[in-house]
Parts: sequence; structure tokens; C-alpha cells
Amino acid sequence: MDNKKNTYGLLVLVLVLLVGILLIYLKLPNLSQVKIDYDTQVKYASELKDNKLYKEAIEEYDKILNHLSLDKNNQANLNYIIGNLYFENLKDYEKAASRYIKARMLNPKGNLVSDINKKLIACYENLGRSLDAQRELESATALNKPKKEKPSKE
Repeated sequence: MDNKKNTYGLLVLVLVLLVGILLIYLKLPNLSQVKIDYDTQVKYASELKDNKLYKEAIEEYDKILNHLSLDKNNQANLNYIIGNLYFENLKDYEKAASRYIKARMLNPKGNLVSDINKKLIACYENLGRSLDAQRELESATALNKPKKEKPSKE
């Protein structure tokens, strides 16, 4: 009877150790992947784009967005690049619009906003969503208008 208890206890211990090792292995970053820096990864994604491997380039840009800590400006720029890939190369206007909106949200006062607004309008037009295009146009032009001063009460 003691032999069975010892065997059972040993079996439970081995099982617990194996589960523990498995959990540790799953939590650790993949050791076979070499960590590369931002510039190298962007260069690689750009090279894929230049070689007309647009879907693969998008995957690499997404890896950068998901695995590196970037400031909002860099996140906006990468989303803008991905939007352009969807818009200009893959003609996927819904995904392009999504990326343009995200880029604008991340950097609403950035230097790309004017171009993002134009491309967003073009996305809606290509999708046959003229009302959305009109709304976006009105919103974009309202942002560029100087605010009227209220007459002073004297």
C-alpha cells in the first residue's frame, strides 16, 4: 500500500513539474527569434513593400505596432503607411479607411492630417458611401476655417 502511495505521489510530482515547465516555456519569448530593432524592422517591411509583397509588408508593420513600444507619432505614421498599402496597392478601401482613422486619432494635429482627410474621403467615395464622404469633407473643411469672432457687447 505504501508503495502505491509513493508511486502515486511521485507521479503527481512529475506531472506538476512538467506542467510548470510547460507554462514557463509558453511564457518566455520565443528564443529562436532574434530580437530586431525598430529601424531594422521598418527597413524590412519597406523592402517587402518595394518588392510588391504588400500583405507581407502589412504583417511586418503590424508586428512593429504590436511588439515595440512606440510613441503615438510613430504609431500614426505606421498606420498611415498601412492605410496607403491598402488604398493604393490592395484597393481594400474599408481597411484603408480604418487605418487612416486610427492614424488621425493617434496624431490629430500631425502633419499628415490633411492628406489623411483627403484619402479618407476617397475611400468613402470608392466604397460608394457618398454621404460619409460628404460628412468627412465638411468636417475637414470646418477644421481649416478660421473661427469667427463674436461681436463685442459695448
